Amino acid sequence: MVIMDCMACAGTFELGDEEQEEIYEVINIGKIKAHTPNLRVINLYGISFVDDTHVEMLSSNCIHLESLSLSFCLKVNGSSMKNLIHRCKKLKTLLLQHCSTLTTMFNNYA
Repeated sequence: MVIMDCMACAGTFELGDEEQEEIYEVINIGKIKAHTPNLRVINLYGISFVDDTHVEMLSSNCIHLESLSLSFCLKVNGSSMKNLIHRCKKLKTLLLQHCSTLTTMFNNYA
């Protein structure tokens, strides 16, 4: 049985002023790293602002990571994948659906 750590207060939504009418989204990777070092599963599916810096920061402390979903994270270009694979030795599942740049990058590793 896999027990997932709670990620409460790890993400927030901040409403801009009325003129802008935009919602700003934030993932606090620092809190995730500090409070959940034993995290095994992370699902970032479709979060439009997730990029390689987020993946890099997660891989620096979540060494027990077994499953990571980055499908439809269109800003992830693959520059963080080498460190992710080297740091997270327990990684069994990496979901990268709809990430064509990543497919090209992994073909170069093969």
